[in-house]
Amino acid sequence: MHMNIKYHDMETANAHDDGYAIIALMYIEVDNPNLMYDMITDHLHNVQDIGQQYTFETSIYVESLLPPNRDEFYRYFGSYTTPRCNEAVTWIIYPEPVFIDKKQMKKFRTLYTTAFDIRTGHLKRMVGNIRHLQDIG
Repeated sequence: MHMNIKYHDMETANAHDDGYAIIALMYIEVDNPNLMYDMITDHLHNVQDIGQQYTFETSIYVESLLPPNRDEFYRYFGSYTTPRCNEAVTWIIYPEPVFIDKKQMKKFRTLYTTAFDIRTGHLKRMVGNIRHLQDIG
């Protein structure tokens, strides 16, 4: 998720239809590691709490995390998938999948969102974070 640099804070960006860009990828779990993702999954334990930051010792090139064919993608103007569902997002969706090891995906699933689960009194894990199709507006 990337905030448009012409807005100085998240609340302002949320109020504009070009406030954010989100790149969406489809992952397919396989039995061999994606070495590019190891650079991230090996350090996820360093960012378990809200607001926690970690600086990588080496550079990570975003291109190496995307599908090889980056010329084919879908783009549309839409909203967040979580409440308040602001219509402030330009979605970029790559139809070509990225292959990731099952163990690597499991590490991503240990992360929490900022959403609070009122049933358990805890933050929600970053799994099953989809919503059903919504009417415009």
